[in-house]
Amino acid sequence: MGARLVEMISFEDFHRITRFLMKYGSLNRNAATTDFWTGGLNPGLIWIWSESGQQVDLDRRFWNDNDNSSNAPGCLKLSFSVRLNTLFFKGAPCSQPQNFVCEILNNGVARALASFEKELTD
Repeated sequence: MGARLVEMISFEDFHRITRFLMKYGSLNRNAATTDFWTGGLNPGLIWIWSESGQQVDLDRRFWNDNDNSSNAPGCLKLSFSVRLNTLFFKGAPCSQPQNFVCEILNNGVARALASFEKELTD
């Protein structure tokens, strides 16, 4: 199919994806949370991106500190907080049904274009 669950390797990736979801993700602001699976998983020790194998290296401000899910084994989702009006990372059992965010695989062309676009606008 040529797609996978999204991996947010950099802060720019995180902000780009969360801005898109905040604008177009049909977030239900009447519910406590609206969640989207990402490609992150924790097999027991650290959070990694499932496709690339890289460590999820975004700092604590991107996590919901109101729960203990950041160190628990499971899968990584973006969770919407009505109270904070933002998306943040949250760990959850992989068996929970959630929305999901995928990215099209195209040999890095999208990241290269995004980087080029950023250079043009800076």
